[in-house]
Amino acid sequence: MDKMYSGKKVIKAGNFFLKPTEASEAYEREKELAMNVMSYWRLSHEEPLNEAEKLLSDITNKHDRRAAIAKRLKRHPSIVSKLKRIDKDNMKLRTMQDIGGCRAIISSEKKLRQILKDLCVFDGFIYETGLKLEDYISTPKSDGYRGVHIIGKFGSGDGERKIEVQLRTKIQHYWATSLEIVDLFNGQKLKQNKGDARWASFFTCISEQFAIMESIHLFENLDFHQQQLKYKAEVVKNKENIQSFHNAKYFIKDLKVIKIFEAYFESVKVISKNISDLKVDGYVLISINLHTIELTASVFKTSELKAAEAEYLRLEKKFAKDDMLVAALVATTALGGIKEAYPNYFADSTKFMDLIRVIEYDEKSRPSAGLLKSLKKTIFG
Repeated sequence: MDKMYSGKKVIKAGNFFLKPTEASEAYEREKELAMNVMSYWRLSHEEPLNEAEKLLSDITNKHDRRAAIAKRLKRHPSIVSKLKRIDKDNMKLRTMQDIGGCRAIISSEKKLRQILKDLCVFDGFIYETGLKLEDYISTPKSDGYRGVHIIGKFGSGDGERKIEVQLRTKIQHYWATSLEIVDLFNGQKLKQNKGDARWASFFTCISEQFAIMESIHLFENLDFHQQQLKYKAEVVKNKENIQSFHNAKYFIKDLKVIKIFEAYFESVKVISKNISDLKVDGYVLISINLHTIELTASVFKTSELKAAEAEYLRLEKKFAKDDMLVAALVATTALGGIKEAYPNYFADSTKFMDLIRVIEYDEKSRPSAGLLKSLKKTIFG
């Protein structure tokens, strides 16, 4: 990629987004330039991102052939939000480490750990200070997020860029994308630790319950009845699990979670035919109008990347003053296509809701005598 802007201009463009909004022609001209520079800098991550995706895909396929690999170039609102949120740490556009990101969605934590072990020997992940790795499975974020993030250097010379590689299990992916559905369709900002405290507490409790489910061997392969029995047997093993379980059930009922998620899913009108199942060698540009709850998409081949970025930037400029308009540039190898890798854009929480029903479904089926005995013993000693 030809060098159009210096590093100083990239930093200056990022700093612009920290300024208060003004109603002036000068401000609009500066904003136009800043968005152009941001787009240039984002596009410069594409080749390193492809390199990272290939490495991730090659290693992942050795351990889990059914894993889904996805990649994206970070959305302008997300870039600006991160610049503002981490300004106290002197975050700069030029040093942001996740403008290009790829992800593997893996069937189990055991396979995830094997993939991580193989990734960590790659030279690009090794810095003088060691690996830049965040293990949010061993130590979840305060909001309940679980997954592993590792930062690598890809490309060479002036084209070297830092790329974030994420590893998640399927259940962790269901949780993360469902939180994003609430952020997107309910106007929350839970990923930024803002918004309705009840929703934040709900997702924290659900993360704890999902971790219990993941401790059960081949949990997703069990039928609903077996899932419920094995899960409840694990819940009653300690008081913390029991309290979290009851909190989760309370928020499921109080927030009308099942009804709300079903309403989100039913409300989305997908204008582009068959886009949800699409797998393409290139990118899909998704556009969502939250006023009308309509989703449209355009497909760009790998050779059409510059055109994709140009259209991506055009939409972002158009949408800049309206939070109800969303654009995203994504790609995936998932068997279920874009919808499997990015269900948040389709408000599809189907898999998430299957697990929620395991938690909340007990009014019509009393626990077995053995389970009740175990529960009493755990609580009362």
